[in-house]
Amino acid sequence: MANANRTLGGPPGIWCEYNDSMGVRDSGWLQVYVEDNQEALDMIIQSYRIAEDKRVLLPIMPCLDGFVLTHTVEPVEIPEQQDVDSFLPPYEPDVILDPAKTCHDRDVHASRIYNGTAQAECRGCGIRKRSHKEINDDFAKRFGRNYGGLIDTYRMDDAEAALVTIGTVTSTSRQVVDELRQEGKRLDLSNFDSSDLSRQKN
Repeated sequence: MANANRTLGGPPGIWCEYNDSMGVRDSGWLQVYVEDNQEALDMIIQSYRIAEDKRVLLPIMPCLDGFVLTHTVEPVEIPEQQDVDSFLPPYEPDVILDPAKTCHDRDVHASRIYNGTAQAECRGCGIRKRSHKEINDDFAKRFGRNYGGLIDTYRMDDAEAALVTIGTVTSTSRQVVDELRQEGKRLDLSNFDSSDLSRQKN
């Protein structure tokens, strides 16, 4: 389920805010936050394979910044349908609703059953780390775009400090890192003072 992250506060709130998705972070939904519209398109394709991986089988939510991505236009490369079909194998569910084989699933579980369900979700999330990396690598091989798996790093080899970002602020952060590198700084944010910040804005 693609989610446009929008503010929950009042009619005038059309901007990006993560309260809507972060509030359900521990509900069993996997979440991925994209940097731009190309990644949004690509991550939706990858998300089918991640969620339908028999080792994972958890719903997934690609999250894209409200207004910044949802209400602006960026050029994207749209893969050919046959290439997407080749990347996404046909899904064969293990469990289907079959009137000939009735079953009952209670809405409220006893604590011992709930704990087992929570543990299964944790196992699925843990396996998803490996699954996500494998699927990202396969996607990069086929389509030429690599998002690093769970975490994409940028110029981290000799960094003294790091920014940790999600969403569209990542693009701006890459530019800031490049500019600081040109000044000989290895993203040492502790050296930032008001004059540094003013100069960056200009």
